[in-house]
Amino acid sequence: MDRCDAPRGRVGTPVRIRRLSWAGTEITTGGQRLLIDALNTAAPLGGFLGLPRWPLVEIEEIPGRTDALVTHIHPDHFDPDTLRRVLSDDGVVHCHQPIVPILRAAGLLTHGVELWCPLAIGDGTEVTAVPAVDWRGDDQVSWVVRAGDRQVFHGGDTIWHGSWWAIAKRFRRFDCAFLPVNGVIAVLPNFAPSGLPATLTPHQAVIAARLLHADTLCPIHYGQFNNPPVYVEQPNVEGELRTAAAREGVHLSLIPDGATFLTLSPRKSKISCRRVLLLRLRTAMASRRHHDGPADHPCPGTARLDGRAASRPHHRHDRVRAGRQADARLPYRAGPSRGDSLIGAGCGQRLWLPLVRVRTPNQPQYTR
Repeated sequence: MDRCDAPRGRVGTPVRIRRLSWAGTEITTGGQRLLIDALNTAAPLGGFLGLPRWPLVEIEEIPGRTDALVTHIHPDHFDPDTLRRVLSDDGVVHCHQPIVPILRAAGLLTHGVELWCPLAIGDGTEVTAVPAVDWRGDDQVSWVVRAGDRQVFHGGDTIWHGSWWAIAKRFRRFDCAFLPVNGVIAVLPNFAPSGLPATLTPHQAVIAARLLHADTLCPIHYGQFNNPPVYVEQPNVEGELRTAAAREGVHLSLIPDGATFLTLSPRKSKISCRRVLLLRLRTAMASRRHHDGPADHPCPGTARLDGRAASRPHHRHDRVRAGRQADARLPYRAGPSRGDSLIGAGCGQRLWLPLVRVRTPNQPQYTR
């Protein structure tokens, strides 16, 4: 399916993220609240998941706009009673297109989306449904939320699948990834038991967070429900998470239900070292197309930036002159030139470019 394009979220807006019960997440930015898989009603879950080990986090009505995302229609992820109560008058429940009739039958204002198609919600928030896999074959998606200049991944209760790489390629990195981790073994009537996990295991969740280039893994969907023999989660989930995260180099954040996960301040717009080097290399390669090198050069059609043969200048002033010529062609100058630098461009060619001092972007500022 062709991927859609949509405008990005507004840069410069603080983002507050709070973990709710089970798989629920609340994202607030610019006076707008977005609920993902909000759960506040335990009664329909008793026959399968059992009773909760501790009370569910209360989700209250607040002033302003409240919208919701639903990953799939299992009752621990789709709570229509709560959504009808807390959504604002103009609030919409967004879901994958195939389950729209079910949500509308529950009396909810619903909007269906297709995979990979970004959707702007309110002012400065963008959501995209991406592939997921349900353990018993029901329709399920994961969600990517871009609020301001921050990106969050929510994995519902997906099992392992092969779309992690495509998601990472499309979105590049995430500030945090909410992933299910209880690796539950589930038994349902009319379903022959497989004995395989019905959600990600702790090890799989850590690997998925690494593949998604997530700054932080926030585990969800564990601990609160355990109902042997029909719903049995893996033992020592948090211990397994810590071990796997240490082995894979993934930052792990274990937070209680109802706690604010983090507040992300807007990123400062600064050009990176990698971007500067790419600009300089692009300029140098463009210069090659405007100068023809000597016929006996090992790589015909190449030349130094000032048009002479691509060999090392014999005098320092020649190198500085060549560097200044390259620097003058750049649309952005990051800092003062100091000396020069040699970049090999293949076939024995040498490109002398000026060194610059640049400052790398600040890391995300996490505030507990």
